[in-house]
Amino acid sequence: MTTDFRSTSPGVMVGQVIRDLVLPMNLRAIPVVTGDSLLGLVAIGDLRKIEQDRWGETPVEQVMTQVSDLPTVSPDDPLATALERFGTTELPLLPVIKDGRLVGILYRESVIGYVRMQEMLGVEGRR
Repeated sequence: MTTDFRSTSPGVMVGQVIRDLVLPMNLRAIPVVTGDSLLGLVAIGDLRKIEQDRWGETPVEQVMTQVSDLPTVSPDDPLATALERFGTTELPLLPVIKDGRLVGILYRESVIGYVRMQEMLGVEGRR
């Protein structure tokens, strides 16, 4: 899990998210938060639904996937739970929630890389 991640507020316009986060940082999904509460996730697929001439007037909250529709994990969940949740979504990340707060992010590529490294090293007990 990484605790160093980018997020955005619900009222930020789609154009600003694309300009400031998606393009320069190559982010394919960004948590939408208020404080440390996760409201949803805005992914490339969500952003593509908005015509470019409307990017400056459309807030991300209008196109994001609501938190209630997102698979999430807790910091105490075993690795198998994260792998299972990744299997139910095309999203590149899973929000990590503890006590209703967004405490981190699990990136699909990082989890897969970790599992592969364990397999290459013959490490038992994936957590």
